[in-house]
Amino acid sequence: MALRRCAQGAWSPIAHVRSYATVSSQSVVTTRRQYLFDKYRTLLQSNRFLLILQHNNLTVAELAKLRHDLAQYSNTELLVVRNGLFSASLKQSPFENLSPLVLGPTSVLASNISDADHPTAIKDLINALSKQKKLVLLGGRLDNRLLNYQDLDRLTQIPGQQQLYAELLGLLQAPASRLTGVLQQSTQTLVAVLDQHAKNLAPKAE
Repeated sequence: MALRRCAQGAWSPIAHVRSYATVSSQSVVTTRRQYLFDKYRTLLQSNRFLLILQHNNLTVAELAKLRHDLAQYSNTELLVVRNGLFSASLKQSPFENLSPLVLGPTSVLASNISDADHPTAIKDLINALSKQKKLVLLGGRLDNRLLNYQDLDRLTQIPGQQQLYAELLGLLQAPASRLTGVLQQSTQTLVAVLDQHAKNLAPKAE
């Protein structure tokens, strides 16, 4: 054990304590980095929808409110990431092409919500994030497809399931309505022809 002489002449094992503390500190940092890397890798593997955002001067209160607003969507998480570790996890995944988007203060929205549970979830999530002016949507992925900013904008233009059903019903009903009209018109024409024919066959009064 290394000792150090104190002012009073006694020896102190302080050098050994400092050495032990340094080793312990490095171990904690390594463990923390590995934990975050594994968390980001799991995030990429277990969610079908991922958005990469840049947050500019977003306060703790604003972030808390945003998370509260997103709480209505099940299996959805918004977190602030450490760029180096998140970029490294992207490079070891099929979504390596997203790594150039990880610049500056970065947040990630991850969701595994299904279309069956919430048909307009993806559209609603993008719209909810777009309302926060301090967030910049950069890109992401949906299932196995990578998305750029233009793709995200197009996703918000997709009509909801109810609107699609209404439009489809309208398309199905339109030909039937036209057919009914033709049949009604044909029936009226046939009745008029038969009526005129009956009048022609009737004996004329002298």
